[in-house]
Amino acid sequence: LNFVLFIRAMCLIFTSKFITMKYGKKIGQGMFTTAYLDNNTVTLVTDDPIKECAAIFGLAHGRLFPSVIYHEQLENGKFVLLMNYYPRVKGSLKEAMDKEDYKIYSQLRKMCKDCPVQGSQWGRFDYYYNAFKGFPEWVCEELTEALDSCRNYSDNIMIEVSPRNIAVSDGKLILLDIFFCKYKADEKRKRK
Repeated sequence: LNFVLFIRAMCLIFTSKFITMKYGKKIGQGMFTTAYLDNNTVTLVTDDPIKECAAIFGLAHGRLFPSVIYHEQLENGKFVLLMNYYPRVKGSLKEAMDKEDYKIYSQLRKMCKDCPVQGSQWGRFDYYYNAFKGFPEWVCEELTEALDSCRNYSDNIMIEVSPRNIAVSDGKLILLDIFFCKYKADEKRKRK
């Protein structure tokens, strides 16, 4: 038994080193995704259906969401996706963003905080679509288009806007990873 565990550990170490060598320096890991940085390109190794959706269909055609490009599918079923690097904001988000963008960010945070987590996903969708109407028209259109794209993959979508899943580029808000499949997250949590 100890020998089997040793072999498994060595395989994990080798695989991790190979992936790091292949994709660059590991810069983050979440529930679904490991991110690597090489120059200004981030490689995402993921089994997140929302990121797959972003790469294949695009979430929205505007400025709020980054472009994510499908690269390959690995033998383990995970996808390799590419996107530009957006460094974390150091210091105050309010100071880093244009006034209008910080207002959008604050409004998104409040929308997420007030969202009914319990109940049906249909009630959540009604809540999101109604909340989107309170944003400037271009923001409402991008958020609606993005949520509609995500719904092609699942009807159990939630939105989370926090400092860890946004970026700022030239004062403009970038929504990196705000959508997730609740049932997929619940499945991952149960496996741990």
